[in-house]
Amino acid sequence: MPTVMEGLIFACDMPLLKKACFEVLGMLNNQSVDDPKAAETFLSNEPSGASWRTFAYYAQSINSGKWSLYDYGILENKKIYGSNQPPLVPIENYRVPTALFSGSLDALANPADVANLSASIHDHVVFEKEYLLDHFSFVIAKDMTYFT
Repeated sequence: MPTVMEGLIFACDMPLLKKACFEVLGMLNNQSVDDPKAAETFLSNEPSGASWRTFAYYAQSINSGKWSLYDYGILENKKIYGSNQPPLVPIENYRVPTALFSGSLDALANPADVANLSASIHDHVVFEKEYLLDHFSFVIAKDMTYFT
């Protein structure tokens, strides 16, 4: 039986998925900091109950470069928000004490994006530290001593 990583590599051979698949593999396979066996276990449980809409919203945020509410399309946006475009997330109303743990090797929540978030909510950041980790290293790193 093929491993999850082998299955992903097979999926990457499919023309429609090739680019996105290799992007994901690249983000999930940072063997300089991640434990490959832990990555295999992690991937075998993904997407771990997250809905497709979560991933769609994340993609919308990346593509737009803005913190907007979910984009349902022009017709539904008009019904839900009263406009063709979703409104921006009212980050100025954010009032939650927040600890920011980030990774200098993170391709998903990259250091520039984390710095932007930190600047936007600076009054509410109670702890902030960047580690030599990637996005998934917080759960599958070879060295988890950052956690102590």
